[in-house]
This record gives sequence, C-alpha cells and structure tokens, in this order.
Amino acid sequence: MSLQEESGEICRWQDARGTGYIRTARGTLLFVHISAFVAPCRRPRDGDTVRFRRALHAGKPCADGVRLLVDTAMTAGRRQRPWLAVLFFAVLGVLAWCGVLPRDVLMLYALSSLLAVLMYHRDKLAARHGRWRTPERTLHWLALLGGWPGAQLAQYWFRHKSAKPSFRRWFWLTVLLNLLLLGYGLYRGEALLASLR
Repeated sequence: MSLQEESGEICRWQDARGTGYIRTARGTLLFVHISAFVAPCRRPRDGDTVRFRRALHAGKPCADGVRLLVDTAMTAGRRQRPWLAVLFFAVLGVLAWCGVLPRDVLMLYALSSLLAVLMYHRDKLAARHGRWRTPERTLHWLALLGGWPGAQLAQYWFRHKSAKPSFRRWFWLTVLLNLLLLGYGLYRGEALLASLR
C-alpha cells in the first residue's frame, strides 16, 4: 500500500451502495468505498475534494485513508460571498448610465458572465457524472475576457472551483488583469476623446 497522499475529487458517487470513484490529478478514476473514509463528518457527495492513499483490495487498485477536505473549503467559500461581482456590475451600470462607459462594454461583461455561469454549471454536471470536463485554462480565458463576475457568482452558487488553491490563484490573477485592461481602456478612451475635441 502506498503511503503517499494524493488529492482528488469524488465523482459517480452512489450513496445507496456507499461506492464511487475518485478522479485523480491525472484524470484517472480510482474506486472508493465508504469504509475507506477516515471519520467523515457527513456522507461524501460528487464534487467533494479529498486526500487519499492508493491501496489494493482483492488485487484491484482502490483508495484508502480518504479524508474529506470539502467542509473547510466550502465554509471558507461561503464566507467569500460574490460581493465583488455584484459591486462591479453596479459600478458598470452607473458608469454606463452617466455616459462614461459605452453600453456595449456593459453588454460584453453581461454576456461573458452569462456564458461563464453556463460553462461552470456544465462543468459541475460533468464532474458529477464523470463526463468530459472543461479545461481550466478555458475558464481562465473566459474570466480574463470579461466573464469573471459570472464565474465568481457560479463558484458561489454551484460550489464549483471554489476550493482548489491553484485555480483560485489563477482566477484572481485574471480578475486583476481584466480590471487593469478595463481601466487602461477607459483612460485611453478619455484621452482619445480629448484629442478629438
């Protein structure tokens, strides 16, 4: 039995049987039984983040020493309500109403955010049913191109992609870059208008 711990995500969980799979970091599926969980505070669910060790049972690979990490992550995620996304849309609305921001920009953020919500929802369902997942870089590109408010709302609503530290770091980097690009665009737009006057 391997003593090295790995991270993964529960998928195809059948609570009545107490069995399911762990999708490993490499994308492979590893069988897991409820008896392999170490003092769980609740029953596992699809999408739960876990730490585990590989083992053999009756000559077949499986997971052992499984620990749920989702509870602390979800608690933290609930504390991080998507106020930034709501505030951002409120500010954009005011700027568009005052004529400082073209309404097309507001529509671009709204449509990109809607697309982000739909993609996060689709990816969450794919994780639950063990289907093909949306690559993380696709979600990051969408956030960078203006869909980050919708992505933040989707992370909160669907409790998806809200616990993985590496994903969160890249997500907030895309938010920062997008805001810098927006600020630069507004500044250059004002400078362009001033030069035309």
